[in-house]
Amino acid sequence: EKNHYVFMDMAYQGFSTGDLDRDASALRLFVCDGHQLSYAQSFSKNMGLYGI
Repeated sequence: EKNHYVFMDMAYQGFSTGDLDRDASALRLFVCDGHQLSYAQSFSKNMGLYGI
């Protein structure tokens, strides 16, 4: 094994399909498959918090 560690950042959740739950399917897949990972959710793109 290569000992890789997964880090996910979902800054654009909801922009792909328009559905927050559906766009989180990749995260759920990794967790259900038993992978260890870190996850970041800032909503900065969704709520227009950047550039302030």
